[in-house]
Amino acid sequence: MTLKRFALAVFLISVSSPLFAEYGQTLLLQEVLPSLSPQDKTDLLNGSEILRFHDGTVSPGLLPLSSLGTAVAREILSGGLNIGIEGLFFTPLDRLPDTYSSLLDEDRNIKLYNMLRSVSTLTGLHYYSASRKKMRLLFEESWVIPNGSSPKEILPDP
Repeated sequence: MTLKRFALAVFLISVSSPLFAEYGQTLLLQEVLPSLSPQDKTDLLNGSEILRFHDGTVSPGLLPLSSLGTAVAREILSGGLNIGIEGLFFTPLDRLPDTYSSLLDEDRNIKLYNMLRSVSTLTGLHYYSASRKKMRLLFEESWVIPNGSSPKEILPDP
């Protein structure tokens, strides 16, 4: 598996048409992601993923222009991170499986949000090691624990 998820590295923002609608309105891509170049926007809409690797200083550039994006950026910048990966993916509603596209926007957003927070799905996550110049396994196993004192107690995904 190559680059299956980036949720742990720093953050993952996945945009689907109504996902970042604030105050009950659907926003256009150029309104949500004004910092993307025309080529990146074209690539994103054609199914390509946009990846940014940060080494030294993490300065998020793929976050949506929204209250959530601002809050996430503030949190990341205050964390003093020195390495990170941003991944931006776009899936139009008409390309979602029927089980998702038939849901109401709010229900679909909750379902997608919960998927992004699923720690157990990090099992088998690979990353590219620049120093070794090959893909490596980041997590052989992954699960939620209640605290550092109980590492063997497995909880369900949040």
